[in-house]
Amino acid sequence: MKTNQSGFTIVELLIVIVVVGILTLIAVTSFGTAQWRASNASIIEEGVAWSKTIKAYHAAYGSFPNVTQNYYCLGTGFPVGFGGVPRCRDYKESVSGIPESDNAFLMTELAKAGKVSQGPKTAVGDYVGPFIYYFGNQTLDLIIVLKGTSIAECPKGWDVWWTDSTSVVFCRQYIAF
Repeated sequence: MKTNQSGFTIVELLIVIVVVGILTLIAVTSFGTAQWRASNASIIEEGVAWSKTIKAYHAAYGSFPNVTQNYYCLGTGFPVGFGGVPRCRDYKESVSGIPESDNAFLMTELAKAGKVSQGPKTAVGDYVGPFIYYFGNQTLDLIIVLKGTSIAECPKGWDVWWTDSTSVVFCRQYIAF
């Protein structure tokens, strides 16, 4: 007697499971990449805005705000880091993490020339920006921190200041007046 069996064989089921797994992996990877690219786009936009504000301040007042030669966070909303203090740069460290509170005078001055960024900043690994290194003599490095896999992550007009082994790229715009 001949029976009609309907259903799938084990091999067919395994093939379907493997194909669904591969498609899921592709979707998850693509979504993660899209998320960090969108985050980078927002960070780059903020960096460009800071560059314009700094240049507008210089155009209006003929100099950079009277601050000492140092590193400064740009904006507010940095994550709480070492010592329970909001910090930028390597925010978990006491030496290289820059306290957000050190930028109060600078932010007040720059606000005279344009919009200054407020709100939460997202860390990329152990780092967060934007921040500047002011050399004095009217020159500074404006630094943004991006998630990336290569120096190609830096926007046009910016160069790589530093990278680390965890896919963090520090992009720098050198500003001289």
